Amino acid sequence: MTAFLSQTLFPTLLDMSLTGGIVILCVLAARLALKRAPKIFSYALWAVVLFRLLCPVSLSAGFSLLGALNATARQASPVVSTVTYVRPAQPAELQPQTELPASQPDGPVSQPAATSAPVVPEQAKETVDWGAVAAWVWLVGAAAMAGYSMIALFRLRRKLVGVFHLVDNIYLADYISTPFVLGLVRPRIYLPSTLTRRELGCIIRHERYHIRHGDHVVKILAFIALCLHWFNPLVWVAFVLAGRDMEMRCDEAVVKAMGEEVKADYSAALLALSTGRLTIAGTPLAFGEGDPKGRIRNLLGRKQPRLWLSVAAGLACGVVIAACAANPAGQSTGGSGRYESMEDFTQQTMAAVKEVTYTPLDNGVPAQEERTAQVSGTKLARLDKMGELEGLASEGVLEAWIFQYLVQIDVPPEQVALAGGMYEEDGWFDLEGQGGPQHRGPALPRRQL
Repeated sequence: MTAFLSQTLFPTLLDMSLTGGIVILCVLAARLALKRAPKIFSYALWAVVLFRLLCPVSLSAGFSLLGALNATARQASPVVSTVTYVRPAQPAELQPQTELPASQPDGPVSQPAATSAPVVPEQAKETVDWGAVAAWVWLVGAAAMAGYSMIALFRLRRKLVGVFHLVDNIYLADYISTPFVLGLVRPRIYLPSTLTRRELGCIIRHERYHIRHGDHVVKILAFIALCLHWFNPLVWVAFVLAGRDMEMRCDEAVVKAMGEEVKADYSAALLALSTGRLTIAGTPLAFGEGDPKGRIRNLLGRKQPRLWLSVAAGLACGVVIAACAANPAGQSTGGSGRYESMEDFTQQTMAAVKEVTYTPLDNGVPAQEERTAQVSGTKLARLDKMGELEGLASEGVLEAWIFQYLVQIDVPPEQVALAGGMYEEDGWFDLEGQGGPQHRGPALPRRQL
């Protein structure tokens, strides 16, 4: 579990968060340029941010914001790729050794002397895996935010006891201070029972517009993205501003449908039903949250946009979304081969180890038959560069590497027989002896990994 979190899940999430942060900055700049345009365009820009925060892959294209910033991309398939910034860090004592073996004057590079003793870092068990610590801190934070949202939803539902069904999916409640939409598959509109008849018309239209355009689903997805990227301050900024743009777009749609004469009543309703705070949760979608004063100023200053302004804003949004959504084309973090680097070769090799064979102990005596154990984790014990030779490859430098790793298995240590150089340390096993399973790295040019 820890290995998966620190070596796979958390690095991938950091890549997505860094990419999302770049896209958020671009959207903020575009949002300023579209300040006088209808808010439907500003709100549409946040779709590409949500996509980047939730999806680790994207289509490759020559026209890409990340390509212009020289971001590196790794092909996940012939048509999609992932942008990579973060690689799982190895402890300092396990980093590759780049010293070359001694060579004779005017002669070829000598081969390293064979070692008969296992090579096991003495301080490996004392080194703190900060990558694993950060991964667990992230997981606890994400779980805490999700738990907070569930508790808030439970408390809200307790206030909905004794609601009165008005019509269709609309209900009146006595113990709520602002209208909201609650539910995912079959969303309901809950209204305070103190609303006047003049307020009901515009507010019901407002909430129905939210449901018709799936805003209640978008807010849940946005909160999921916030839970995953809670450590990124730009994601918090995006969550708040996207919510404001959503509400302003809805306000403008209601006024456009009902006429300019409803502005006064609509603005009064916004002030009266304001909650005075922003609820950081996935649900409900509340009418009075956010920035009611800013929404009122937007309504009062709203004018019918000219056709050319709407067309230009639409084209600008399309360009920004396309540029931010696409990954760079034809780039990868490594060479033209299967592996990006020797570190990538070791990670892929260890990730492929799912089970191992071992000799069980039967009353303290090794059994005659071997058994199979499931591997729950792998750990790099050694990664050394043995040497390199120039002039033997058409491209790059020929390199020779060797690495060793240890495994965790679902069998207690006292039930495993160790012999022939095998050893166990803190639950990590070397079941092949000679200092751990030794694997020769690909003897390929550096650029051909």
